[in-house]
Amino acid sequence: MQNTLFVLFGGALGSIARYLVSTFANQRLQAGGMFPYGTLAVNLIGSFLAGLVFGLTIESEHQKTWRILLITGFMGGFTTFSAYALESFQLANAGDIKGLATNIIANNVLGLALCFAGILLARVVVKMVRG
Repeated sequence: MQNTLFVLFGGALGSIARYLVSTFANQRLQAGGMFPYGTLAVNLIGSFLAGLVFGLTIESEHQKTWRILLITGFMGGFTTFSAYALESFQLANAGDIKGLATNIIANNVLGLALCFAGILLARVVVKMVRG
C-alpha cells in the first residue's frame, strides 16, 4: 500500500509539473508554428531526470523507494518517454543491441503508426455515428 501511495503522490506532482513546463515552453517558444515544444521539453527534461535519479540511487539504501516515488510516480506523471529512454539505455548498457533496436523501432515507428491508426479508426466511428 505504501508504494501505491508513493506512485499516487509522485504522479500527481509529475502531472502538475508536466502541465506547467509544457505550458511555459509552448508560450515561450511557439512562434506561430505548431511544433510541440512543450511535449519535447517534458520528454527531454524527463529523460535527463530519469537518468539522474537512476544514477543517484544506484547505491542508495532506499533505492526501491526513491525509484518508485520519483521514476514510476513523478516521471510517470511527467512523461512516459523518460521510461522509454531509461529502458533503452539499460538495453544498450547490457549490450543487447537487438533489444535496443527493437525497443527504438517498436516505440517510435509502431507507436506513431498506431497513433495514426487510432485517429483513422476514430474518424470512421465518428462518420458512422453521424450517419
